[in-house]
Parts: sequence; structure tokens; C-alpha cells
Amino acid sequence: MAPLGNRSWGLAAAATLAVALIGGEAWRRQATVSRTDMASVSAVALSAAPGAAPRTVTLFDGSRVTLAPGSTLRSARGYGAEHRLLELDGDAMFTVKAGPHAFQVRTRDVLVEDVSTSFVVRGREDGVQVVVVDGAVVVGVRRDTLRVGTGGMVAHRGLIAPLDRAAMRSATAWPQGMLVFADEPLREVARRLSRWTGQTLRVDTVLEERPVTVTFDGELPHVMFDVLATTVGASLDSTPSGWRLRSNSP
Repeated sequence: MAPLGNRSWGLAAAATLAVALIGGEAWRRQATVSRTDMASVSAVALSAAPGAAPRTVTLFDGSRVTLAPGSTLRSARGYGAEHRLLELDGDAMFTVKAGPHAFQVRTRDVLVEDVSTSFVVRGREDGVQVVVVDGAVVVGVRRDTLRVGTGGMVAHRGLIAPLDRAAMRSATAWPQGMLVFADEPLREVARRLSRWTGQTLRVDTVLEERPVTVTFDGELPHVMFDVLATTVGASLDSTPSGWRLRSNSP
């Protein structure tokens, strides 16, 4: 675990490393791609298991996707030949190859459309974060444009607010095996750690909005949870279903 700010990297560097490197001791296992993944079939059904490494796969049209642990990616039949619309649950990084159909990703009710680019989509409880590593995308029904080196919080109608540099680092660090949280509410941190590790982390209601700034780089789940408890001044309890962060206040 390293404090935020001790590491710095450019978005372009993150794009290069995201498809080649899984950092941290707990996440150095190289994801494998089966023959079924690479076969010329007409639908996409991919997942990255909770607690496993991020998974990188080349899709049938030559585009590449890296899925965060606990994430799934699906499409209807005809992907590549008739359309390139993907349904995402979780976090993913896409590097898109040009094709005859627009490359589109829908997560929750937000539609992100590629304009020859590499980009990250991260679903959150309060919206969808989109960060453009290369090129540009259009988002939402208003078709707001995000360009290289920028990011935004997006809803169905389009861009809500731009992301600052800290938020963009947080959104693009995970393909390297790092989890970066910059002043994010504890409930969102717990939700993402639960998905990433495959171990449920519950948070007392009184703690949910407490801001958290912390970086994890390959620590085991119980170590991450313990560090998080220390960071917010809470107690960590083991439960039959996982873990609980309990307030120390009377």
C-alpha cells in the first residue's frame, strides 16, 4: 500500500501497460484466453472472476478489452457482422479497431460510442466514469464528446461533470493491478473492493460517506480491508458472509 501521490504516470503509459502487464504480487497471474473466446462466433460472453487477475481478450473484430475482476461483457448475436454493441457490468478498458459498424458500450443506461480510440468505462453507484486514453468518444443521448486525456462522469443524457486528474488516475490504474481511490466515499470503495476480491465487505451506515484516499498495489484482500479500517478509523470484523467495517463511535 502506497499513499496517493507517490506514484505518477501518464494516461498514454497506462494505455500501453493495461494490455501487457498485471502488477502486484497478488495479481501477477496472466489471464488465459480459451479457443472458445477466440472462435468466430456471433455473440460475446466474457467474464473476469472476482479475486482473479484482470482479463485481456481480443474480440472477433480485432478490438481488445481488459475486464476488471468481477466484471462481465456480453453482446447480442451478430457482433462484428451486424453491430458492435456491448453490454458491460463492471469496469473495462477498450482498445478499438476500426470497423464497418460503430463500436458502442452500454453500462447501466449510459451509451459510450467510440471515435477510433482507447478508453476506460467504470460503473459507479452515482453514475458512469469514462476516461479517454486515445482518440475520442461520444457519450449519452446528447452525444457529448470526450477527447484524449479527458474524462467525465456521465448519465443517460450525457456528461454531468469533468473528472480531475486524480479521478482519471483512479479510473485507469486497475488494468495494471492497482486500485487507486482519491477522496471517494467509503461505500463506493467497499463496493469496488468486494467486486475486485470476491469477498463481501459491508460498511456501517454511519461510515458510508467518509472520504477515502488510498492506493492498493497487489495486497491480499484481508490486508486491504485492514488498511482501509485503519484509514477511516474503524474496526474490521470477520462475518459469516465476509467482512464488516464497524464504527468505533458509541
